Amino acid sequence: MIAAAKVVEGDTELKDALIELPHVACLRAPQQLQCLVLLEVLAAIELRNRAWFDERTRGRTLEFLRNNELSYVCVDSPPGFESSVPAVGEVTSRALSVVRFHGRNTDNWEAKVTRASQRFRYLYDERELLGWLPMIRAISEQAEEVHLVFNNCYGNYATTNALEMTALLLRERVASPT
Repeated sequence: MIAAAKVVEGDTELKDALIELPHVACLRAPQQLQCLVLLEVLAAIELRNRAWFDERTRGRTLEFLRNNELSYVCVDSPPGFESSVPAVGEVTSRALSVVRFHGRNTDNWEAKVTRASQRFRYLYDERELLGWLPMIRAISEQAEEVHLVFNNCYGNYATTNALEMTALLLRERVASPT
């Protein structure tokens, strides 16, 4: 789980949490996510099993998240694996939307590796980042806050790509400086 905190008059308060349900946590029905509704923070849910988005369950999954004000985490990851989900540009909570970039390292995505960072050893190029701008623009028109999270955490890859994405967002006027 990734959590963001805010400081209010000297006190630290949990603002939002990103909860990743790995591919082995394939639940049969979105209703089984009910436990997440008990959270008293903005919760962003990353579903890492393609079964959540098949023809039969996609609508129910997104409807459940919307009805319970849970933010859907749109993911960029290597395609073709059990843990690969389609990049669905859906906003299920007006308060928060999250896009998470894991990289596209197909060689190590589901391989047994000695360090988790090996799985995320992927540096996006400008063309790949530019490809995300239309979806980020659409999401930002529907959500009050949009978080882009780079989880390609090998060396300085995440910070490098975050800085590059920031420059692209500003250059293409998807975002404005604050």
